[in-house]
Amino acid sequence: MLEDQNGTFWLAAAGIGFYSINHTENKTILQKQGPEETNRFKYNDVTDLVLDSDKLWISFIDEGIVIYNINSKKYKHYINSKSDKFSLSEDGIRNMYKDNSGRMWICTNSSGIDVYDPYYKPFNTITTNDCGTGLANSNITSILESSPDKIWFGNYSGLNWFNPFNGEIGAFHTSNPVHISLNTSGPECLYRDTDHNLWYGTWDRGLYKISPDNKILSRYTTQNSPLKSNIICHITSDGNTKMYFATFGGGLYSYDYKNNQWETFLQDEKSNKGISYNTLQVLMYDSRQNLWIGTVGKGLDIMSKDANGNINFKNYQDTGDSTGINGNTVLSFCEDSYGNVWIGTSNGLNRFDPGTGTFKSFFPEDGLTDNPVMGIVEDNDKNLWISTIRGITKLNIPTMKFSKYTVLDGIQEGDFLIRSFCKTKSGHIYFGGTNGVTFFHPDEIVENPYPPKIEITSFKIFNEPVKFGEK
Repeated sequence: MLEDQNGTFWLAAAGIGFYSINHTENKTILQKQGPEETNRFKYNDVTDLVLDSDKLWISFIDEGIVIYNINSKKYKHYINSKSDKFSLSEDGIRNMYKDNSGRMWICTNSSGIDVYDPYYKPFNTITTNDCGTGLANSNITSILESSPDKIWFGNYSGLNWFNPFNGEIGAFHTSNPVHISLNTSGPECLYRDTDHNLWYGTWDRGLYKISPDNKILSRYTTQNSPLKSNIICHITSDGNTKMYFATFGGGLYSYDYKNNQWETFLQDEKSNKGISYNTLQVLMYDSRQNLWIGTVGKGLDIMSKDANGNINFKNYQDTGDSTGINGNTVLSFCEDSYGNVWIGTSNGLNRFDPGTGTFKSFFPEDGLTDNPVMGIVEDNDKNLWISTIRGITKLNIPTMKFSKYTVLDGIQEGDFLIRSFCKTKSGHIYFGGTNGVTFFHPDEIVENPYPPKIEITSFKIFNEPVKFGEK
């Protein structure tokens, strides 16, 4: 039995269940039967109770652990999961202990001791496995949310879907036998239009339009469309019916899929009125109705319209100027809530000020995990999350504080890849790379208020011990 900060007593024992007792009434919170009441539990064999601020930890003989929020009267149930290496090692729990650093030590029946550290970064990973229940391929090229229970991962072997609620992973299969090869052709990019059709850009098979029930509606290639390349690197839209396609070597295309109208934009070396290069990697349509175009080796293009509706292109290249862009190979874009546009290049991160038309550069010495910036996502609290080849960086924009996360914090090993990121409606962020997917909710990434103290236990000069104070 224990008492919380509100003066309520909590009582539990094997075989009798779990009760709260206060001075005004006796109210059963945990009882043997009562699954029809959403905030009650059906388990009675309680082995231990531990109070953690406004949360009550309840362990069971063979049903894992329940964490009960005293204020909201809601709970979460934790059990062993073979597919989650960070879950409980088993469901039989003897007792628990909370230490001075906030860690919870959990004694199991036969699997030793588990430790829950609330300040250990809760990054989750998904990759391939030998059981056939993981990803088809560990190289993740694109990520898209189609519904709360379905996240799509494009990879070198095709397309997988992931249910974040139960951890289930499945494979995409088209119902059109004529396009059966699509099942093993991985997408470079994925996009869902306003009619919920899936657009599937490939490296060498052109562009597919797929219905919500997985039927191939259309395929666009150099043979039956204005496309001059079958390599579709990226897709975006104006938020309505006009889509934009970036190709590798074939330029830029706009397509109104409602009216079947195409427009082609190519490099024009004579007039310099078109895009600066035909080999493109990434696109972004901003809140000012500008299209941002990332090239390979020729910097950044911005496509805009004047008052008369005429299309103009402006190019920015790295000239060594400290107020210019810091690289000519553009890898990622993000428009933040403050009106800035962030550009990732092979050389670092750039912040573009639309008011002055100038850039501010950021490098590893400023806090990035590495120079090539593969993806940039803004979370619900207006922080940026940045994937590089070597890790993930969080940037608090008002304070310009960088926080770095690497494999030591639980993210996947290997490099993160270009265009392989997504923020879902629930606020979760996904980054894909050469070893699967790392995903997390930013609210769960908290700084440790108990950093380990640094103590010097010995000092050596030329491998010879020296006592402190000696000359």
